[in-house]
Amino acid sequence: MSNLEILKKVALGLIDKTVKLNHMSAFIPGGFNGPYFDLESPARNTAHASIIFLVLFKVTKNENYRIRAEHYLNYLIDNKNINRDGIFVMRYKIGKDTNNGVIGQAWIIEAFNTASIVLDRVKYGDLARNFASKFRFSKKVNAWYGQDAELGKQKIDYTLNHQLWYASIISEIRDTDIQRNVLSFLDYLEIRSFQVRENGLIQHVFQGETLKNILLKKKYEHYLRKNKSKVIEKEIGYHLYNLFALARIHHHFPKHPFFKTTKFLKSLDYAWSDRFIESLKGNKYAYSYNSPAFEFPLIAKQFKEISNVPEGFEKKLGKMLGFQIRHTFDENANLFQYNTPDPLTLTSRTYELALGMI
Repeated sequence: MSNLEILKKVALGLIDKTVKLNHMSAFIPGGFNGPYFDLESPARNTAHASIIFLVLFKVTKNENYRIRAEHYLNYLIDNKNINRDGIFVMRYKIGKDTNNGVIGQAWIIEAFNTASIVLDRVKYGDLARNFASKFRFSKKVNAWYGQDAELGKQKIDYTLNHQLWYASIISEIRDTDIQRNVLSFLDYLEIRSFQVRENGLIQHVFQGETLKNILLKKKYEHYLRKNKSKVIEKEIGYHLYNLFALARIHHHFPKHPFFKTTKFLKSLDYAWSDRFIESLKGNKYAYSYNSPAFEFPLIAKQFKEISNVPEGFEKKLGKMLGFQIRHTFDENANLFQYNTPDPLTLTSRTYELALGMI
């Protein structure tokens, strides 16, 4: 099954799950944030789904896909239950922020960025820029603050993959201040915040020099000593998610010196290794949530010029996609809903596969 065939099938599955509010607005129900079991608002899956339909429209020129995509985007624009003056309610979990750090906002910006590019509509680009303006950049930490959509509290998000994803999304926005902040973020990745283990595995925490950074690092190292297998499983399950974001940043800043550092190139070598690829099977953060089959194609495509992608790696990509389909895809429902705690989110995340097609 080709990538396009998969997306067309997924589109049918998502249409069946779509809740139509009126003739101009519709949404995909929220999931559970994969293995974290956080009840999510419809915002995330609706944003992801809009990208699937936008890419299908771009590839096929079928207007029905564009209409669907814009119905999803209209929901994100107009629904005041999730859109609080441009900051989005992404989840409902006691003890956690409603915005899910900076990554929740990134998923929304991403949808409007894609719409702006595919449909060539200024209004979508303006909305993406407006949503990006809500989260400020710390020049001290070289990372972005998240803001709770309901309480208004702001705090730095110290999860590396969140910061990488946010940077990768806003790097597509043509704005001098935003571009300057992304470059500062990349400079600090080169110096400190991006770290790998001896084998090249990317560490989960954003590394820094502030007191908060130091305390978080000590806490994480303590947890590593107590629960090494759990920490390593999580880092393995997020390795490609980190590299996917970096691939998108590299597309816009290919000459930045970070991409020539030993630690970054080491992380790529580790990703190509058979040992890493085999370790993804049975990892609860991988095929059931952060799908290697959805993420690897763009990574291999973007970094083939700066890293030694093994000969015959395309065959391995095909095998990963085959495993994903056999292990999780329901042909009757056209959803990736087997062997996953969160079928709608995993299905919606085929948008990552779609992004590799444009």
